[in-house]
Amino acid sequence: VNPTVVVVPGLRGAAPDHWQELYLAEHPEAVRVPFPAEADWHDLNERIRLLQNTIDDVDGPVVLLAHSAGVLVTVAWAGQALASSLD
Repeated sequence: VNPTVVVVPGLRGAAPDHWQELYLAEHPEAVRVPFPAEADWHDLNERIRLLQNTIDDVDGPVVLLAHSAGVLVTVAWAGQALASSLD
């Protein structure tokens, strides 16, 4: 089974000419973590929740492709996932 690429955008989310949007256009099988509502724009926990929801929606393995602040979200998500697996 081929993994699904999950794009974790940076702080500003989608930008039409940004490499992550170009990647998604070239790889329609990839998915993007939705950008949080404006009220939650800088909320790390909300971004982690959206990343987890996106991963949960994928059937099979994933590869996370993160940019800028999306890397921070990915690392925070991984730390939480590891901590949960050790409980």
